[in-house]
Amino acid sequence: MRSVEELPPCFQPIFSSFKYFNGIQAEMLDFILSSARSFVVSAPTGSGKTVLLELAIVQMLMKHVDRATGAFNHKPGELKAIYMAPLKALVQEKKEEWIAAFGAVGLILVVRQISANIGRVRECIEVPDSPMAGKGLAGMV
Repeated sequence: MRSVEELPPCFQPIFSSFKYFNGIQAEMLDFILSSARSFVVSAPTGSGKTVLLELAIVQMLMKHVDRATGAFNHKPGELKAIYMAPLKALVQEKKEEWIAAFGAVGLILVVRQISANIGRVRECIEVPDSPMAGKGLAGMV
């Protein structure tokens, strides 16, 4: 069992809905946080694959943590992560969860939903200005 407290303190709020990573997440934790390598996970629904994606996003964000202060700093618009799902409803659900979770660490999400017709944007959803405005930006597609 691995604790969320093993993450840098500035990113722990992203995982505030639980205290410990499950088996697959605990097994992959070191690999994901110490490497920018691509990986594929095949596991049953509900097994925690999305948390692995969130950990990969944290790994990307960790490059922008000030070692002296532990604060997260970066230029808005320079970071992007892609999330693909087979159902629009699933993307909508994750969008709502991520606005809350990543907003807790000062990120503002821009979510774009793209249709099966490559390159055609069906809708673009931007998070309105918030008290966190200007403190960060992550693009989720």
